[in-house]
Parts: sequence; C-alpha cells; structure tokens
Amino acid sequence: MKIILLAAAVVIFLLPGCGGQEAETLEKEYDISGKNLGSLSQENVITVFVEDSEGGEEIKMIDVNGLDRRTYEVEAYQLLLTERTRVISNEGEKEVNLGDSGLEMNTTASIQVKTEEEFTREISSRRDNYILYDRDFLPVYHAEEIRVEPLDMDHFHHFVLSTLPPGYGSGYLILFVADRGSEEAKKFMKREEMSDEIKNYKESDRRIWVTFFPAEEMELFGQSEEFTEYPYYLIYNDEQFLAKEQQWEQVLEYFRSTYNQESSGASL
Repeated sequence: MKIILLAAAVVIFLLPGCGGQEAETLEKEYDISGKNLGSLSQENVITVFVEDSEGGEEIKMIDVNGLDRRTYEVEAYQLLLTERTRVISNEGEKEVNLGDSGLEMNTTASIQVKTEEEFTREISSRRDNYILYDRDFLPVYHAEEIRVEPLDMDHFHHFVLSTLPPGYGSGYLILFVADRGSEEAKKFMKREEMSDEIKNYKESDRRIWVTFFPAEEMELFGQSEEFTEYPYYLIYNDEQFLAKEQQWEQVLEYFRSTYNQESSGASL
C-alpha cells in the first residue's frame, strides 16, 4: 500500500477588514484524512476510510465472494461522536449541527478528523469481510473536530448503492421519493399490485426492489432543480444510478424498453 500523509493541513486565510487589520493565517492540523462510511449499526459511531488493498483510496463496490480475506488489508478508523465533537463545513467555514451533518450516512464524502487522543496510524488485516460490511475491531478514537464537504447527488447515489446487501448480484432498485405522510406516499404503500406489474421483468438471476425514500432526507444533499420537485422514482442497477422518472407508468416503460433490448441482444 502506498504511503499516505495523514496529517492534512487546512490553511484558512483571513483577509484584512476595512479597519486595516493585518491578515492572519490560521492553521489547523487534522490527524486523519479519508472518506466517510457512516455508521453501520452503532449510534454516534462512524467509520472513516483511508485506503485498502482492493481499491487504494477509492471505495469499490466489489463482489465479496471473491474477496481474499487472508490478504485483504485496510486502513480505517471508528470515530466516536460526542457532545464535544465540532463539525465544520468547508462551505463558508461554518459549524454544522451534528444531527444535520449526514455523517451517519455512508456517502464516501471527504472528511478530515482531529482526534482527542494521540493518533497512531494502523493497518488492519485478516478481516472477516470487506470494509463496507465489517467494521469490527478497527482502531477507535473520539472525534474532537470533523471537517466535512457539502453533500451532493453523487454522494446520495453512493449512499443508496451502499444499502444493497453483500452478494446482492445483478438487479435493480427503484426508489419512490415523496414527502413522508403525503397522499402520494400513502398511495404508494397500498399499491401491492406494483410487485405484480414489475415481476414480468424479473429473471432468476435478476432482482427488482421497489421501496420508499422520504423526501425530507434528500434535503441533506445539494440537489439540482430536477430533484427538488416530488414525487418521483429513481432507478438503479447494482452498480450505478440509471434514470429518474416522474410516473410509475414511465418506470414500467423503462423496464419494457430495457427488457426488449436485452431480449433482442440475446437473440442475435
């Protein structure tokens, strides 16, 4: 694994004000620089990923059945979030409420961390599973300060894909995004025939999930205008975001078209 500089210095320049004050340079050193994997099961505990032997500094959506657990190595840390933890946004250098930070979601957003304890770099090996699914026995630190980047829709798409279980395989996920408690949400919950309508496009090796996602939680992510008018459907395969549709009939048409293309290709 290549050497990583863990002490990332963030330098903030304060311009002189109208009173002619001299410019000041504030330097804050952080112990860990990596990607936020959120919380797997414990409240107020998140994981920061630095690098591993599978994808280097990038998180990969891998088939865990092919993971060699004997040689797999990862540098990652568990962070305990307390009432003392300060969260600072790179956007405007403002402090963010911990509950509004999105830190407990697996977004792979870049973060820098200052720990309360003295920090020592550690590599974890002989893991039971890939880092996305196994956080046991990682080094643990209390987070004194965390610097976060603003979340966008790319972070949201990663969060969605990270909810797929290990070994999910080939398949599709359809999210219905609407305001919690809205009439559209209530109608969606009662539409059991959706499963019957979509099952025509399932195969033995391809699954299709249809599930609800509350629009309120989308507000954590910077959205372009097309993603702010609810309700709508988001379609994913097991690797990436595919399409956004406004109506259920458009979703069915998307799968009809995809199914026909796949069938035509198979018959060539």
